[in-house]
Amino acid sequence: MSKVAYSRSADSRHLLPEWRRAFCDVRDPAKSVIIELDDDYFDALIVEVDDPLFAAEQIRARLHK
Repeated sequence: MSKVAYSRSADSRHLLPEWRRAFCDVRDPAKSVIIELDDDYFDALIVEVDDPLFAAEQIRARLHK
């Protein structure tokens, strides 16, 4: 994983270039987290969480340990 972001409007059609693949499981775009992946079938993982900002901070903290 290289980047983690939270988005108020996660829609892989608008956030990623056409040629990129994303796994997207979101009902409420305001609660989405986007995780860019390295060396995987998907280029990004977009999922819904309760608190996107907190989730992004927690993931970033774990990546930098």
